[in-house]
Amino acid sequence: MLDKIAYFAILSLAIVTADLAQLRRARKREKAAYGSLLAVAVYLGIIFAMHRLDWPNLNTLFDLLKDPAGKLVKSMS
Repeated sequence: MLDKIAYFAILSLAIVTADLAQLRRARKREKAAYGSLLAVAVYLGIIFAMHRLDWPNLNTLFDLLKDPAGKLVKSMS
């Protein structure tokens, strides 16, 4: 688990460092969008590092949208 945490921390630090110059010049709306995406990435990174497969993740979201999407496709065909 410690190796996954180190890998995720190094990768996240590299991404934020690369984006830091552009992020300083960004508007509030862009910073909010970046922060939201970063929060999702951190949450998914925690799930990855702790191997908590019972926590909600992107598959849970896709499963919620599967039935409405199927009904939409069926109604269009």
